[in-house]
Amino acid sequence: MVGYSLHLCLIIVLSGLLAFPKDLTAQRINSPFGQNKIQHKDFKWYFYRTDNFDIYYHGNGKNLARFAGKHAKQHLEQIENFLDYRADDRLIMIVYNSLSDFNQTNIGYSFEKENNPGGKTQIVDNQAFLYFNGDHFDFVNQLRAAISKVLVNEMLYGGSIEERVQNSTLLNLPGWYLKGLNEYIANSWDVKDQEKFRNKILSGRFRKFGVLTNEEKVMVSQSIWRYVAEQYGESAVSNIIYLTRINKSLENGYIFVLGKNFNDLFIEWYNHHRNLFNDEQKKFQNPSGFADIDDNAIKEQGRITDLKLSYDERYLAYITNDRGRRKVWIYDREEDKRFKVYKDGHRSANFDTDYTYPIMAWHPRKQLLTIIHEDQASPEFIQYNVKADEVENKRKNFRLDKVLDLSYSQDGRLMALSGIRNGQSDIYVFNWRTNAMRGITNDIYDDLHPSFVRNGKGIVFSSNRSKSTIDKRGAKDLKGFDNNYDIFYFNYEERSKDLRRITRSNHANEFHPNAYDSTYFSYLTDENGILNRDAAYLDSIFKRTEAVVQYEDTAKYSNDTFTFKTEGLDAVKISPWQFQNRTIRQIDTNQIYKDTSYIYRMTNYSHNIKNYEMSDRSNATMEYFKIEDEIKLLEQPIPDSIRQQTVKRSTTSFKASVLQNTQSRKSSYAVEEGEPKKPAQPNGSGENSGADTGKININNYYFQSEYPEASKEKETSEKARKDKDQPNVREGIADESSIELGNARLYFLNFTPEHLVSQLDNGIINTPYLPYNQNNLQPFVYNPVLNAKIKMGISDLFKDYRILGGFRILGNLKGADYFMTFKNLKDRLDKKLLFFRHGKTNEQGGNNITKETSHELRYSLRWPFSQTSSIRGEVFGRRDNNKALSTDRSSLEKDTNLQRGIKFKLYSDLFRSFDFQKDEGDNLGISVIGGDFRTYLPIFREFIWANRFSFASSFGNAKVVYFMGGVENWLFPKFNQGVEVDPNQNYVYKSLAANLRGFKQNIRNGNSYSLINSELRIPIFKLFQNKPIKSKFFENFQVIGFADVGTAWSGENPFSEQNALNRKNKTKEPIDITVINLSNPIVGGYGLGLRTNLLGYFLRLDHAWGYEDYQFKEKGVTYLSLGLDF
Repeated sequence: MVGYSLHLCLIIVLSGLLAFPKDLTAQRINSPFGQNKIQHKDFKWYFYRTDNFDIYYHGNGKNLARFAGKHAKQHLEQIENFLDYRADDRLIMIVYNSLSDFNQTNIGYSFEKENNPGGKTQIVDNQAFLYFNGDHFDFVNQLRAAISKVLVNEMLYGGSIEERVQNSTLLNLPGWYLKGLNEYIANSWDVKDQEKFRNKILSGRFRKFGVLTNEEKVMVSQSIWRYVAEQYGESAVSNIIYLTRINKSLENGYIFVLGKNFNDLFIEWYNHHRNLFNDEQKKFQNPSGFADIDDNAIKEQGRITDLKLSYDERYLAYITNDRGRRKVWIYDREEDKRFKVYKDGHRSANFDTDYTYPIMAWHPRKQLLTIIHEDQASPEFIQYNVKADEVENKRKNFRLDKVLDLSYSQDGRLMALSGIRNGQSDIYVFNWRTNAMRGITNDIYDDLHPSFVRNGKGIVFSSNRSKSTIDKRGAKDLKGFDNNYDIFYFNYEERSKDLRRITRSNHANEFHPNAYDSTYFSYLTDENGILNRDAAYLDSIFKRTEAVVQYEDTAKYSNDTFTFKTEGLDAVKISPWQFQNRTIRQIDTNQIYKDTSYIYRMTNYSHNIKNYEMSDRSNATMEYFKIEDEIKLLEQPIPDSIRQQTVKRSTTSFKASVLQNTQSRKSSYAVEEGEPKKPAQPNGSGENSGADTGKININNYYFQSEYPEASKEKETSEKARKDKDQPNVREGIADESSIELGNARLYFLNFTPEHLVSQLDNGIINTPYLPYNQNNLQPFVYNPVLNAKIKMGISDLFKDYRILGGFRILGNLKGADYFMTFKNLKDRLDKKLLFFRHGKTNEQGGNNITKETSHELRYSLRWPFSQTSSIRGEVFGRRDNNKALSTDRSSLEKDTNLQRGIKFKLYSDLFRSFDFQKDEGDNLGISVIGGDFRTYLPIFREFIWANRFSFASSFGNAKVVYFMGGVENWLFPKFNQGVEVDPNQNYVYKSLAANLRGFKQNIRNGNSYSLINSELRIPIFKLFQNKPIKSKFFENFQVIGFADVGTAWSGENPFSEQNALNRKNKTKEPIDITVINLSNPIVGGYGLGLRTNLLGYFLRLDHAWGYEDYQFKEKGVTYLSLGLDF
């Protein structure tokens, strides 16, 4: 039966992963559930090539790629030295402009997961991925983690594909082990991680490793690696990795290096940190006196990423992010209830969660909440009116790639934004009413957390710049990064390009600046290893008075500048002889002031301040904490005199460790306990000239000869000024300006191996629909036996194009499947083309054996609406073929060794040898033709007369010699040495011509043979027994009468003189004699035999007498053999 079918399959999958965040395979419709990658952008890739790296970037990410390229080499060398390992090949770094861009690509994600994961080897490659989140320090941590990941994978799994396949099969390390190691090497641990870690140690959560989540295991792994390096030396880390690979065991790596297994190390690590943190808690103040908030008001459905209080303090807005499902809630403190105003996204374990979105800010004069989220890879502004309970306005901003933070001006007309554009984060001012946006900064430095202060006249923000001037600086100018984040003030009213530096801290980061009032600023600092709050007072202090003397003859004399350390015009006294008879045209005086700030520590908490706000209504600071997994609000009144605050802070062990491991740098000022910090100048001069300027009338100018000589201020050369402005280099932000990247290159498509699968499998490959046979109703299984399946996938660098091919051999060796798939995932519309071929031989009992084949060509399309919903369509053509096989075991076999019907076969074999050192004509060639015809005639019931005619002949410049005689599968064969083989023939192969009973093997030989066999097969017990026979021995017992006749020869025919049987060569020097004796070449035999089944084997016992040269042999030959039929 041959069947044709054309099918159109349309599958709609909506929100398939809301409850189950895994990719599952549906056994009935063979369709994966849910998750998709949505590509809103068309990525065009370029790359820079260095000796050690290929760095890929897209769009306007050139600055990021150059930044990575100029820092990667130094970090590679550091990590190679730390691990004591050198990379085998060039590393591939793929840089994305944002996490949103990375989540659009197909890298690191499989749409159709294996239902049977056994035997799959993921080929570990030398690729790593980075994305920019507005913070170059985090970008460097990602860079180090990426390099570490590649090097550690090479150490563990090898550099070549062969080593990776072998080691990936034998060495299977848990994900938390490797990820924790990479994070440790990247040194990405910060004060927020430290607080989370400390709380889980003190609460006992980390007491048992087995109950931890994967995220918690990664944190523990990272901490254990740091503990090993501190307690046993950094060399222990690389030794553990090396011995883990050599012994193919995680436990042996720890035992051979540390002398203890992982469990003992874990207990030692836990007890160490628990004792450390218990002692440390006593040094800090536990926050208390929290505001009364109902426990059900703020429910943490995932992670709370932000909290904001409305201007009237009635509404508390907060954001929850549960693995990608984001919601904005508002808690009404008066009504004691909460309600949801925004939601988007879906929970997912397969996407990197963006915890930076959404962000929000309250209007300073209205109950209006502004929410910024991401829609189709672009920021979208939403204004929600709480009083009207509706979205008042929506607006997209296509000028920014991402918005990191925002705050309103005091009048509510403007917003200060920190946004990413062209691979850098800068400060912008956005006017909601006019939709105008003004850039404040435009450089490679990271500018974060802007806030309007002084009634909108200024903006304070956090930045890692070392210069206090605003100028455009790109990736080529990498010397400007400071070693941490400081607070800067921008005079928005004057639009000055000079910034005023509020803080300059060597080993502390300051974030989230705000204003107490028009005089004092506030911010968060990690100075002691815990996020506490400081206050700062910005001031200008007198530095010097300058007098600039201008002469009438400007062509001959240049201006002179005199400096005085005393304030006021009375201090300007210059001796007349210093002018050397020059005519003075004018003298200008300037009072030079230096910007400075005074820092006051306001808190010494034992927990991080998660966020804080200044409340004008309550004249208080609203501080948010997370204590014992609950959000707490603490209202702290603003003190009457901030300058009288004398809070002393203790340093945590974590911060002390960081300071110890960081190289000391020269500081521009020293910090004394209880004394204000006085930072250095915020720009090249650091001076505020023009604060007090006036012209001196030379006619009334008073000269005092006794006054000490004023010192001329030497002009500073451009080179000296640049050297003065040279920044301190942060550990991780290195000076690699000498590295030349050259020109960017365009990426062209290339493919590399992705994974290899070799497994035992009994599932379906392509379609769950199998041919139905109403006469063969058996238990429903797709494949009743385990099958050997091998497949391999290759893909391009960005996983946009994937090719998968393989085959599966059925476990019973009666069929095979072949398949090939091509996927085009480049754009939002995913396309897939699949070819599938199935072949199988079915034995359905009795004499029914069929060959089942199926060919299918399938084309699939998928359009994703979101990460968890899509519409999918498939068009496929399928051809099914099911035919009966004309074999003895199909329609002809009635019982064991008792067939009926006719069957035959004709065959031809061709052999050719190849020896490239010989001429073409000297190579050997063999051709064979043959046939086998068999008939089975019923005589009475199961009484069968079986006949067979077979022949074969070989020819060419090489031949096959056939030895006639004996039976097939003879258990104890004997060979006749008395019959010569023709020496004139070039025989290279030999074969048996059987059955010819009554003789040993080689009663006749030659390159051709012809043979007739005839048997009477009588099943004695089955023929005369009408009752069921329970014994296989008696059921299959048969008595055989047989006769065989045939011959083998060389030459044209058996009777020709060329037949070796008819020629005898005798040599007696010097005479060669050839005797021609035309004997009868045909031989035959007859006899009796027995057949039966014994212990599962079908045995044949024959005794026969031969017939040769017209005479019967008196002595017979007995044969014991295995096998059915002839």
